[in-house]
Amino acid sequence: NKNTPLETAWEDYEKCIEILYDTADYFTLNISSPNTEGLRELQNEKYLDELLKKISEKNKSLSAEKNITLKNVFLKIAPDLALDEIEQIYFLASKYEITGIIATNTTVTRDNLIENPGESGGLSGKPLKDLSEFDVRRIVKSILDAGKKPRTAQYVMATLRQVWNKARRSCSRSRP
Repeated sequence: NKNTPLETAWEDYEKCIEILYDTADYFTLNISSPNTEGLRELQNEKYLDELLKKISEKNKSLSAEKNITLKNVFLKIAPDLALDEIEQIYFLASKYEITGIIATNTTVTRDNLIENPGESGGLSGKPLKDLSEFDVRRIVKSILDAGKKPRTAQYVMATLRQVWNKARRSCSRSRP
């Protein structure tokens, strides 16, 4: 909700989880849409710690109350983050047992964009590919640095050729 103060944004996410808990298979906390003014601020530790704590607690309490398995909770992040921000997000996601990180939402970066470089809002598709792939590698590095093994690393690719090339590169590398 664009009118919700950042300090209480967790309440909106919590309310959605309460309402949808019986019917949803999983939840995605989208804290990265550039088209909702201020939403990306939730990626900052100041707000993210409280958000993930409250959502994790709500997930556990609803699971126990309803005697059902915990729901998977994913965190969708922006591709425009610095390495230290990604590491902090990974740390908090791990701390609160968030199922996974979705990398990434749309970018606000317009580097090397020929058409409409001054346009605002989120940009997706081919211009996002390299940035998104770079973020996936940084997230995987954070996971490995923490002594853990990533379960999966995926990102959206623009063409079938990219899918094939990614599969070939992935299969040719040795895994830790």
